[in-house]
Amino acid sequence: MVIIIIVFLWIIGSVLLKKVAYNTASEVVTPRICNQLSNETDKSLCFVGLAKISQDASLCDQVPLDDERASCYFIVASDTKDVSICLKNSDRERERICIVNVAELLENPEVCKNLEIRMDIDVCYYVLAERLNDQKICENIPDDVGKSKCVANID
Repeated sequence: MVIIIIVFLWIIGSVLLKKVAYNTASEVVTPRICNQLSNETDKSLCFVGLAKISQDASLCDQVPLDDERASCYFIVASDTKDVSICLKNSDRERERICIVNVAELLENPEVCKNLEIRMDIDVCYYVLAERLNDQKICENIPDDVGKSKCVANID
């Protein structure tokens, strides 16, 4: 399920990037131009595209729509492999998905420790152990049942 959501968000990011257009043939869209857009959807798409192109998460802060802002953080965090960007997300579920994604991209179980809820941390370890086919990562799961299921799934 996490993989499906991640792929969906990645596709959204790619589509959003394609929607960012040039103001003229030679002038690239700037934050000033994005701010001049009156429609919040257009403004959001503009800032998401700029953030993706520039790899600048601070541009995501200017996205007026919550869903697009969350997608923006996910896209820039994924592209830069910077988990701190995930932590800017006010939506806890999207933050969790973002952190797990960055852990997978970095192939680093330490990233899972950025999650606050024990179950989410364990799921992160499980997903990463499965992706990397590494039973040693399962050892980070303190619950014996969860750890056993993780190890059994890696065979």
